Amino acid sequence: MDNMLFEIAPPVPPSANHAIFFAAVPPEEIKDEIAAAWQIAGTSDRFRRRTLHMSILDVMNTKTVDESLLFSLQNNIANLSLNQFTVVFDRIMAFGGGAIVLGTADASTEANTLAADLQRQLVRNGIKPKGSVKVTPHVTMAYGARFPETRMLRAPVHWTVTDLVLIDSLFGQGRHVPLARWPLRAPPA
Repeated sequence: MDNMLFEIAPPVPPSANHAIFFAAVPPEEIKDEIAAAWQIAGTSDRFRRRTLHMSILDVMNTKTVDESLLFSLQNNIANLSLNQFTVVFDRIMAFGGGAIVLGTADASTEANTLAADLQRQLVRNGIKPKGSVKVTPHVTMAYGARFPETRMLRAPVHWTVTDLVLIDSLFGQGRHVPLARWPLRAPPA
C-alpha cells in the first residue's frame, strides 16, 4: 500500500498531550453534507468541521510523538491490503462525553475488519494499541449541550471511505494533525 507522509506543521508544543489514532476523514463534499445535516440539530454548540472523522483504532496517548514511533506505525501499515467501504449515516444523536454525532443503527463489518487488521499488524510488530477493534460508526459534530433526542435525517449521508489517516489529536486544542495517509483499495468490479 502506498502512503503519503504529512509533515507536522505548525510545530506541536512540547507540553501538549497527544492522542494518536487511525481514522477515516471525510472528503470536502461529505463534510458539506454533514454540515447540512448539522443544521437540523438545532443547538448553538460549535460545529467541528476541521476535526470531522470516524475513529477506526486508538493507538496511544503520549506526551511526545517521536519520529521512530511514526516510522514504526507507517511501516507496520504500509504492507496491509485494506479495502474501501461505505457507511450510511441516518441520524443525529447524543454519544458519550457530551458529543453530538452523526450516527447509524448499523454496525460496519468492514470498519471492524479494518480495525482488527490494524491491531493485529501492530501487535505482531510490538505495538499494543489501547483501543478496541469494535468500531461504532459515528462522526462527532460538536460537544456541548445535552442533546435531547435522536433526530433522523431526511436524506442519509452515504460516505465511501477511501483513505485511512494516522492522526495526532492535541488534547484541549481542537487540533488534529494528519501524520500519514493511506489509500484504501477499491472493491473488485
